[in-house]
Amino acid sequence: MTYFFDTTNKTANYLGYNFTFSPNGTIAVVSGNATFSGQWNAYVDDNEDTLEIAFSASQLENLSDDWEIIEYSETQIRMKDVSGGNGETDFLTLTKN
Repeated sequence: MTYFFDTTNKTANYLGYNFTFSPNGTIAVVSGNATFSGQWNAYVDDNEDTLEIAFSASQLENLSDDWEIIEYSETQIRMKDVSGGNGETDFLTLTKN
């Protein structure tokens, strides 16, 4: 993860976290000796490319959301999410190692 903004820049909270997205819809996240798992699904919603991410681990709960894909390439994906409750916009960028 190279950028995460949720009200403030929270990228530092996830330094050293490595995300591996598998074709079967699972995500493995490794940080030091800790390993977490989650699910992902990509789809089109209202003509917007969307990446839905879901984690049960409390360390990653802020990342669980339906992210609108803003831009992507072979090495990076930039996303945003407009919160339903307060209308704030969160941003998430994942970059391939």
